[in-house]
Amino acid sequence: MGYELLVTVILVVHFGYLAFVVVGGFLAWRWPRVFWVHLAAAAWGLAVVGIPLTCPLTVAEDWARRR
Repeated sequence: MGYELLVTVILVVHFGYLAFVVVGGFLAWRWPRVFWVHLAAAAWGLAVVGIPLTCPLTVAEDWARRR
């Protein structure tokens, strides 16, 4: 039961991160202080897609699912 909850939490955080990468630009438009956080998140997202990097959230999710 404990690992199922962990997988769910990691999955929600992962989805939240991806949602922030997609719509964070609109949030940064409304709240300019969010711009730098969104820029870093978008740069990491672009690096994971463009360069063969592995997302740490995916690694954690896979680990927790195997348990």
